[in-house]
Amino acid sequence: MYNSDFSFWLMTRYFRSAMTSMMGVPKGFDMTPEYAVAVDEVIATVLPVKPRAAGALFDLFVSNPAVNEISLEDLAIPVLVIGAVDDPLALFRNTKALAERIPDAEFLTIEDGGHMMLGHDAEVRGAIEEFLSGHYPTGAATE
Repeated sequence: MYNSDFSFWLMTRYFRSAMTSMMGVPKGFDMTPEYAVAVDEVIATVLPVKPRAAGALFDLFVSNPAVNEISLEDLAIPVLVIGAVDDPLALFRNTKALAERIPDAEFLTIEDGGHMMLGHDAEVRGAIEEFLSGHYPTGAATE
C-alpha cells in the first residue's frame, strides 16, 4: 500500500476514520472543528506517499523495533519525553517506561489529545522551550 499514491488518496478522500486512526486520534475523541483542521493538515502531508515508501517501511520494520535494543540507561544528555495518556500509537505505559529508563529524563504527561496531542500545542511548545532554555540557555549547545 505504501507504493500506491492512489490507495492513500482513496483513504484520505473516502476513509477519513481510517486516516484519523493512522494519525493517532483515539476512538471516541471529541473532535472539535479546530482539531479536525489540524488533523486534515497532517493528512494533507501524506501524499505523495510513494517517494517515502522505503523510509516508512524501514521505520516500521527496522528502526522502530530497534529502539528496544538501545541502552537508554547509558544516555548522558538531557531528555524530555512527552506522552499523551490516550495515545493509541505510542502507548502511554511505553512512553512512561522509556522515560523511566533514561537517567534524569524529564517526563510531561498530556491527559488527552492522542498522538498529535490535539489541544495542547501551547503546553507542549512551552514545555519544550522551557526544557531547551534550561539546558541550553545560550540557544545552542557548544560542547
